[in-house]
Amino acid sequence: LVALQAFDKAVEIDPSQGYLHSNRANVLTELGRYDEAVEAHLEAITLEPHNPVFYLNFAATLEEIGDLENQLWVQEKLKALLPESQKIVCILNIARLLDKMGRSDEALAEYKKALVLSPGLAAARDAIKAFYFDHELYAHLIDFIVEASTEGCEACAYECLALGNILLDASNLEGAQ
Repeated sequence: LVALQAFDKAVEIDPSQGYLHSNRANVLTELGRYDEAVEAHLEAITLEPHNPVFYLNFAATLEEIGDLENQLWVQEKLKALLPESQKIVCILNIARLLDKMGRSDEALAEYKKALVLSPGLAAARDAIKAFYFDHELYAHLIDFIVEASTEGCEACAYECLALGNILLDASNLEGAQ
């Protein structure tokens, strides 16, 4: 509560500083005062719309309250602001959010986009494998494992065998076959 009072006073003294609003929003989030936190985040972003830290802070609050639509908006904004080397994280987050929203075709397209941008990134390959598994698209999963394997046939065969065993343990005989 003392931190909030300090940020309230700082914002009162100089309301033009985006970082004060953003930090105040973080404290409000910690206190569970989400409506006020959202307002403070938006004020910070309005003051400095090109500051990626403010979007990252806002994303944390939106994730805590489960606001998928606005999380998607934040990730799109971040993707536009970040350098090429960091966009992949936003793309994977966008795909995850789209999948949570039931927009699985769009999610898969984003996952594939991430893999094209960074073919060697294990996180992108793992995200696609998890997507296929979660959606019970086992044939696609096995095809992907075979195509994406850069470690040779032995690793590919091991991943396919491990998947089959997981499905057998879950009594999914059709998937295991």
